Amino acid sequence: MAVDIAVIHAMNVALERLAEERNRSARLTQQTQVMFSELQHRVSNNLQLASSLIAIQRSKVKDPEARRALEEAAGRLSTLGRLHRRLHAPHDGPMDMEPFLRELCQDILNTSGAERIDCTVSAAESDLPPDTLIPLALILTELVSNALEHGFPNGEAGRIAVDLRADDGGLVLTVCDDGAGLPDGFSLTRPSSLGLKIVSSLAAQIGGSFSMTGSREGGTTARLVLSQTTAP
Repeated sequence: MAVDIAVIHAMNVALERLAEERNRSARLTQQTQVMFSELQHRVSNNLQLASSLIAIQRSKVKDPEARRALEEAAGRLSTLGRLHRRLHAPHDGPMDMEPFLRELCQDILNTSGAERIDCTVSAAESDLPPDTLIPLALILTELVSNALEHGFPNGEAGRIAVDLRADDGGLVLTVCDDGAGLPDGFSLTRPSSLGLKIVSSLAAQIGGSFSMTGSREGGTTARLVLSQTTAP
């Protein structure tokens, strides 16, 4: 009887300690989540602040090339801030890629004032890790911006189609437009556009291969292929 009582007492003590440890872990988890959320909020705000400061500086610059460079830098930081906020917004389960990419593209169209461009987005379900998803979203941003700037330089009407699909265990991102097409002598090995240099760098960062092709009828197709080891 004494042994039974001792065993029961020991079990009760162990259960109490387990409950205390569980409560402590829950409190620590909640504190960590609050701190992480606050950190992401500050990062996003700092990106927007940097974008605003660059925009202010741009207004004081007279050289057209310098003004354009500052405008592009401010735009990239602003886009990165909105992207960061979306990626870390509370959501249940994996990121729903199609609405995420559609909203991202709409942001770019709104920012550029491209009212005559019809942009369609289709995306397969995929659970990408942040170290792949963020560069992928930045690549898409640059490709859509590049299509608007070079495919429709004078505000022409046109179409841009974005497609993200699974292929042979990996992912393929395609951005097609029916704009002006590639200029004569174009080469990805010597891109004149900072945006395409950024795309090539980000593609290499996530182990992807990037290509661009044009057609005689006009239009451009940009294609990013992520290998099986890169995309889960």
